Amino acid sequence: MSKYTRENLERIETYIEVAYPDGDEILEEYDISYVSLENLLKVFIPEPEDDYELVWAYAINKEQSVLLNSFLKEPLDFDFTKFEYGMQRYGVYK
Repeated sequence: MSKYTRENLERIETYIEVAYPDGDEILEEYDISYVSLENLLKVFIPEPEDDYELVWAYAINKEQSVLLNSFLKEPLDFDFTKFEYGMQRYGVYK
């Protein structure tokens, strides 16, 4: 069994998740793990309890989507009239 400690952390994977408004089902995920934490911190303001790691889920608004697209290899076509977007980071442990 993996222990969720910093010592057992192998990597952090980062995704943009797409869902219908007020829906629980994630329709699509885009792996953006190549975007550095430094650049993500330019887009998202961490909650105080998040300790600047951005491990909580963060909603993406229109303004953030423009800045986030500047860091993506292939910019996404955000459609806020149909979908909600979020950024989520997951730890992969030994």
